[in-house]
Amino acid sequence: MKRGAKLFAGLHFTVHSLEQVESVTFSMQIK
Repeated sequence: MKRGAKLFAGLHFTVHSLEQVESVTFSMQIK
């Protein structure tokens, strides 16, 4: 149970980081 929660948290963190990187790259392309 704890390992699953840790895995889920890590996955959520990775997805959130990817979204931030994409938004930063997108805003750089606009300029």
